Amino acid sequence: MSRTLHILIRSVLVLLLSCTPAQAFLITVDVGDYSLPYKIDGSVNLSGDRTLDLAADTHTFSSIFQGIHPIPPEASFTFVVDGAGNVTSNQPSSAVGSGSNLLLNNISVLVDPDDYPSSYKFGGGTLFGAHTFVMVPDLGMQLVLSFVSHFGVSASAAGVIFVSRTDGVVLDGVTSNPNATEFPDGFGDIFTFTVLAQDADGDGVPDDVDQCLISDLSPTVVIDDCDSGVANTLGADGCTISDRIDELAANATNHGNFSSSVAHLLNDLKKDGVITGVQKGVIQSCAGQAGIP
Repeated sequence: MSRTLHILIRSVLVLLLSCTPAQAFLITVDVGDYSLPYKIDGSVNLSGDRTLDLAADTHTFSSIFQGIHPIPPEASFTFVVDGAGNVTSNQPSSAVGSGSNLLLNNISVLVDPDDYPSSYKFGGGTLFGAHTFVMVPDLGMQLVLSFVSHFGVSASAAGVIFVSRTDGVVLDGVTSNPNATEFPDGFGDIFTFTVLAQDADGDGVPDDVDQCLISDLSPTVVIDDCDSGVANTLGADGCTISDRIDELAANATNHGNFSSSVAHLLNDLKKDGVITGVQKGVIQSCAGQAGIP
């Protein structure tokens, strides 16, 4: 083979390789309770959980800002899909990667326009009065007053509110408590943004004091399909009786160890008046029958 032909073939191979599209993977975007529209890489507006074909590359998740150019930098974050289809977020406060999933973090914020007499928009439709929104930490949302004044609003994972003008100037607010910030709206009224206590499992115990963030809220204590019929009482620390038994099951070295641990737990619950002696016996019976571990 002549040197010229070898060089030609090599050049063609390099060209073909450079034109080969990057491998695409099915990536699921799980938005949690975030209900506002968003874009991936400047796509059409999306909403809710989506499974998308995404190449192994860096991608951009962005909230929707209308009528503003350029879009403020806090309105987006990036994530990476690697060559195996695994997702990594470049902004873990906003989202985390888990296998082929991008999982958005959520934070609830109460927006109270006080006596503001007109309508406003916050990330979506036209509104009046106070409303609660689910936001993504450190991802800006658009606040529009009287259809002419535009602001960017974001809430940090720590519960701090930031409001900025479209020219990037951060506005100074009056902080009445660590999770509430008041800002003059320019029309003589005050908008108050309050980060609400987060409660991931909906048990009424805020996450910052909840010792069992994803509680078993079954109405009765059930152990390995044995329903005791005893109320699955929720403690002040955010843990139910079932949560405590599940923890004992996870740490048990053998069945005898599990049954003994449950007995100690039930003795404490009876002593505290949470259950009666009869209820203790029924739950213990279920524990004894269970195939745990």
